[in-house]
Amino acid sequence: MTGFATRKMSFSDELIGLFCSSKSECQILPFFNQALMQDSELRVQLELLDTGVWGLDEIVVLPSVRRSFGSHSPTILPQPLTNPASPRSEFEPSDVDAYFLAEIAMRRISHRCASSVHMRASGTFAYAPIVASELIHQLKEWYDHLPAAIKFPRDIQADLESMPGLLLFLQTQYYSCMTSIYWPAAAEVLKTGEMNHELKAGCEHFFQAYQNFMASVSSCVHHCPVNRWTLLGSAFAFTMAAFRAARDPIVSSSAPSSIYRSMSLAIPCFERFEGSSPSLTHLHGLLREHLQGLF
Repeated sequence: MTGFATRKMSFSDELIGLFCSSKSECQILPFFNQALMQDSELRVQLELLDTGVWGLDEIVVLPSVRRSFGSHSPTILPQPLTNPASPRSEFEPSDVDAYFLAEIAMRRISHRCASSVHMRASGTFAYAPIVASELIHQLKEWYDHLPAAIKFPRDIQADLESMPGLLLFLQTQYYSCMTSIYWPAAAEVLKTGEMNHELKAGCEHFFQAYQNFMASVSSCVHHCPVNRWTLLGSAFAFTMAAFRAARDPIVSSSAPSSIYRSMSLAIPCFERFEGSSPSLTHLHGLLREHLQGLF
């Protein structure tokens, strides 16, 4: 194991050194951070193989915001950061940096969100409400510290279509993370068939977070083409999880009456992009197969 870790560190040093002209400017950092963002959500939600990219997280610095201090001219954000249906939004360079820093921080929270469990003496995993509470606290702290320029409304009833794509994507990720944090509560009840007060509260939070996520992603997916596969992958994973939970006689007692209406939003999300990707077409087919006749 030590030899493997040594070889892994040596490889990462060589990889970073290959693309870095200096310690302050590194061409590989934008690509690394994009991979970090994609890996966290797709691997956790769809149970994909571990790419190992998180093993480099501690030795790769975050994007620098110092460049923004030397320029005060506004920046017009390109797609997918702005909503094409609304006027193009102007942001200061520091706001652009803040967006990427906020997104990286969100992905790091997402990377931890599946850890709201603890291991019993028997070796099985159980929902850990105290861990879930801490993760939710970190998520809310992340929101409270967002700069005003990129702070999105948490009111899901807001006019999402007029919201800039940058804010809409952060909002969608916020509820994606919250849904993942509370899913272990529903998963435990599905596995054990037992319900208690803490599990019931967790299940209720899961369904509420899922509904907020679907309301947000159904708009976001049309305005963030770069992140479309990730968004639709999350919509698929969460909808299948919510479908299974809502069909269970015990877990369904915590579901709101409007839960199936939220599930129905997933189908149109995929229909617009039918044929754009073999994998998305496959996921769309699975959704239609399982949700057929429910609405």
